[in-house]
Amino acid sequence: MEVVCSIWLHNIIMIMLWVILWSSTTTSTTTVSSSTGNSTDGLALMAFKYGINQDPLGVMSSWNDFVRYCRWTSVHCSCHRHIDRVLSLSFPSYGLVSSLSPHIGNLTFLTSIFLQANCFHGEIPSELGRLFRLRVLMLSHNSFEGTFPFNLTKCLSMEYPSLIDNKFQVKIPIEVSPLSKLIFLGLYKNYFIGSMPASLVNLSFLIRLDLSENGLEGNIPNDLGRIGSMKYLQLAFNKLTSTIPSSLYNLSALLDFKLLSNQLSGTIHLDIGLPFPYLIQLSIAYNRFTGSIPVSLSNASNLVYIQFQNNDFSGTVPRDLGMPHNAQIIGLSHNQLGGNSTRGDDLSFIPSLVNCTQLKYMMFREHLLRGSLPSTIANLSTQVLRINLGIIQIHGTIPLEIANLANLNIFDMSANRLEAACRNLLELSLSNNNLNGSIHKEFFVLSSYPLVLDFSGNALTGSLLLEVGNMINLGALYLSKNRLSGSLPNTLAKCVINATMVSIEGNYNLCGGSQQLNFPICPTSSIKKKEKHLAVKIVVPVITAAFCLSLLMPQSSLEEWLHQKVGEYGYEKLNFQERLNISIDVASTLQYLHSRCDGIIVHSDLKPNNVLLDDNMVSHVSYFGLAKIISTISSATSTPTNQSSSTIVKGSIGYVAPKYGKANK
Repeated sequence: MEVVCSIWLHNIIMIMLWVILWSSTTTSTTTVSSSTGNSTDGLALMAFKYGINQDPLGVMSSWNDFVRYCRWTSVHCSCHRHIDRVLSLSFPSYGLVSSLSPHIGNLTFLTSIFLQANCFHGEIPSELGRLFRLRVLMLSHNSFEGTFPFNLTKCLSMEYPSLIDNKFQVKIPIEVSPLSKLIFLGLYKNYFIGSMPASLVNLSFLIRLDLSENGLEGNIPNDLGRIGSMKYLQLAFNKLTSTIPSSLYNLSALLDFKLLSNQLSGTIHLDIGLPFPYLIQLSIAYNRFTGSIPVSLSNASNLVYIQFQNNDFSGTVPRDLGMPHNAQIIGLSHNQLGGNSTRGDDLSFIPSLVNCTQLKYMMFREHLLRGSLPSTIANLSTQVLRINLGIIQIHGTIPLEIANLANLNIFDMSANRLEAACRNLLELSLSNNNLNGSIHKEFFVLSSYPLVLDFSGNALTGSLLLEVGNMINLGALYLSKNRLSGSLPNTLAKCVINATMVSIEGNYNLCGGSQQLNFPICPTSSIKKKEKHLAVKIVVPVITAAFCLSLLMPQSSLEEWLHQKVGEYGYEKLNFQERLNISIDVASTLQYLHSRCDGIIVHSDLKPNNVLLDDNMVSHVSYFGLAKIISTISSATSTPTNQSSSTIVKGSIGYVAPKYGKANK
């Protein structure tokens, strides 16, 4: 009995020891597990860290063995069903420099990756295709390149992939249908080539498709309009051709319809304003569209941006163009609008724009429009920044009430048939009109901001008012080719930032200012009779020569070509070959003056204003008012070459600037 009890007791003790040992082992294992977490995720994260070349903000300083990885910066783990599995990595705008580690594909519970606005480069590893739970992939604003990661189509939960602003130069995968849950596809600003995949039409939940700024060619898929959920269709800055598929007019939920800068053609649906009740932006500029501007635009009451410029639209501008009261930008420049009205009232749409209380940009440059400028233009929104009605056929007067537009920066009415101040006006262009009379005082009662005032090419008379001398920080003042007279204010030089930006050529009775501006000095009553006689003898030939020279040089000066407005406003500019030819002409002239004349002639005042261009764009150096003539004299008793310079009077034999003749300089 004792033996049996002893054996039984021994067994009990052994079982208890085994339970204690097992419990201790389990506790130890549990402690290690809770400390280090899942070993696969931990190892994958460490591999990701070791692949980072630069971490300027030190965001990975917490990634070490002493801290549980679920508490590392930018790592988010699950707290519920799959405890300690990594769900999200978030490193936006941290300046990280690296290629993307393929070990990230081992984080199989990832649902989101945020690596936008860093310096990741190289290819996207194909291992990302293992992340079948991944819903958000933000890789925008990096330098990824190479082949498209086709394995991403295996991420069947994907909803929001963004590869915006990278360097991919491949075709978009033909088959994207497996990504049926996509609500956003962002491939903007890459170098994708080829055509738009027809399989895009199967992404029935897609809300935003942004393929802008790539090299895509061919047609827009015909059935793209089947995606009824689409709100943002952005295909701008590609090489797409053909017409707008009729199915796109079924996208009634559209907010943003952007097709600008392609090679699309054909006409716009006349009822385009009806199917898009929520449309905010309609941008089809810089294409080859023809036909008329749809009258139905007035029904798209939520339109903010209307951009139809640089096409071949014709006909009249709809009278109710201003019915979308929220419109801020209306751009119709560079088309063939107008010219068909027998009544000459092509500008009858302007009164409706008064309804656009948020209007900021009104651009109607270069058309066949004609008519008188409605006085209601002065009643436009006080928020308007730019009015561009240049190079059309406007006549009449400019209402002085235009000064009520307190925020107007640019008012371009150049090359019209006008016969005739805004506190923040930055640019006022009234060049090449039929303006006559004197310049109204209100034009110079402006703010202290940098300004550009262009009155050139008119028939303005009278003197320049003293108020122009109060316009501090005046950027440029163009008064050439008028009939102004009198003296310039002495304070003008203090106002102008750059003296070369003041042009008065062709105003032969305009003088004064200051020596900084290099304009003719006005005669005064205190000049001695002998000096006055000398000045007259010098000035008369100079004025005559300048007048004849301006007639012979119809392309004006290099100054006007270099500093006139270019770009969307349509002014010509010098191409590289013309600039090179002008430089060679000027260099050849100087070489002749310095080495091929009997004496050396130093021009001393070479600048764009003094380089004139003829009909063939051949340049001619003019104005020798500051020139020096250096003659060479040989002597047996001196060095082989002595030089004698015309330092007493600056100028040539036939031309001495009046101010130097009078002042004996």
